[in-house]
Amino acid sequence: MNAYGVEFKNGDVISYCDEQFEVIENYGSSGTVREFLGEDRYGDTIRNFRWEVYGEKCKKIK
Repeated sequence: MNAYGVEFKNGDVISYCDEQFEVIENYGSSGTVREFLGEDRYGDTIRNFRWEVYGEKCKKIK
């Protein structure tokens, strides 16, 4: 069985708790993302970002 989120690809935009992030790298059950603020605007880069935490899962939105 594959880890949740393994299907996220570089450049995908995902949603977690009403915030959006762009996937930079996927390591399986976690990865590196950067905050996606919309229309080519980005915030902080977050390393070791888990695709599922406390039962809340990231969802691909584009």
